[in-house]
Amino acid sequence: MAIPVWAVGQVLAAADVNNWFIPIAAVKPADTGRNTNIVPSNDPDLQFQVAANASYDLTAVVQYKGGTNGASDAQFQINVPGSTTGFVLAYRLTISGLTLSALAVAFGTAFNAGTNGTGNNLPLLIKASLSTAGTAGTVALAWSQNTSSGTNTTVMAGSVLTVQRIG
Repeated sequence: MAIPVWAVGQVLAAADVNNWFIPIAAVKPADTGRNTNIVPSNDPDLQFQVAANASYDLTAVVQYKGGTNGASDAQFQINVPGSTTGFVLAYRLTISGLTLSALAVAFGTAFNAGTNGTGNNLPLLIKASLSTAGTAGTVALAWSQNTSSGTNTTVMAGSVLTVQRIG
């Protein structure tokens, strides 16, 4: 769908304002910890519904922590409705050396990120462009441990997932 063009003096309908001017945002209200599981699942808070036949700019700013480096770490992915196209760019700390690294992945494809002990909160930035086809549905940040461990890997309160409709 093309972005609407409005005329000077035109009164905008609520749907215009809600669909085109207000980003959809999910903010994590409390920490969520997971352990002994290496299969990413949707975060209970960092998800929302998107419209069919629409394009969005997505940003995730996530703070996480976990066990010692190499002992649990984390893996993340962006899940989207079926038939969605686009791409994901992730900026995260690598497991090897905890150095900042960027990578491009497909939707629904997990990528790992290092942890450095439960007292050290670490950053993750995800940018994506997505276009839904004829299917509306859920966009979600999914995550788990990278290596199964009894020490929690935790996504922290205040992490945020947003989309802005662009088409």
